[in-house]
Amino acid sequence: MIPSPNLDDRTYEDIVEEAIRLIPQYCPEWTNFNRSDPGITLVQLFAWMTEMIIYRLNKVPDRNYLAFLNLMGIRRQPPQSARTVLSFEVSGSSESVVVPSGTAVATTPTGDRKAVTFETESDLLVINNEILRCVSQYHEQFTDLTEQIRGDASFDIFEGNRTVERYIYLGDERLENFTEAAILTLRFDRPHPTERSFPKMLEWEYWSGDRWRDLQEATVETEEDTIAFYGPQQMEKTSVNEAEGYWIRGRLVEVPDSTEETTVDTVSAQLEVKGEGVSPGLAYYNP
Repeated sequence: MIPSPNLDDRTYEDIVEEAIRLIPQYCPEWTNFNRSDPGITLVQLFAWMTEMIIYRLNKVPDRNYLAFLNLMGIRRQPPQSARTVLSFEVSGSSESVVVPSGTAVATTPTGDRKAVTFETESDLLVINNEILRCVSQYHEQFTDLTEQIRGDASFDIFEGNRTVERYIYLGDERLENFTEAAILTLRFDRPHPTERSFPKMLEWEYWSGDRWRDLQEATVETEEDTIAFYGPQQMEKTSVNEAEGYWIRGRLVEVPDSTEETTVDTVSAQLEVKGEGVSPGLAYYNP
């Protein structure tokens, strides 16, 4: 939300300095500007009163804001009690303790700050138990983290398990002509086609010179396992596996049901240049 502006941001010191600066203009015979001068005392008094008026003036946007909310039927929330989270521990050899509702708990007073008292909202059963074993699971892999939970230091609860991003990179020097005046069509031939289209299981990107950016899918009719993209504004060369050139890539975002869904025989691409096309570099004729 845009903050309410101050209609007048002058401070007490600003008003006093402005009044003293205008004295020679309106009262040239007044030459004593020391703080001990009775006239300066009156200037300071009126400056203080003016500052109070400015303070009330700057409250006008807030009052208007509340008035607009009232016209819309929105009311402010009534005062509410402060809430916090409490933790209890069982001392001694007791197995469990019941903390009844309304139990008073206070903060520790510090300096000029007094203690703040809270009350529990409901009954709480505190049990003297201990975690004996901690295991994390990632798909079919299990990792025993029992030793880590017994220490005081923090640890990664999914240690040893991570998700690996899967990409397919397609590069060709002729992608230099893949601009706003072109459409690129990719076709994937699979030995075992499935109901899901393979290219639409991926998010496609191009290298813009500073980072990978999303390609915009073209609204044209395509065949099965085929996808088309509008050309980007600017495409730059980059290096993939020490091979520099013009690259696009697809990141797998949908989990395949089997390896057959991501098994590809051939990949073909068609670059259609719209508009005036590409100017020829050389021309020959036979007279």
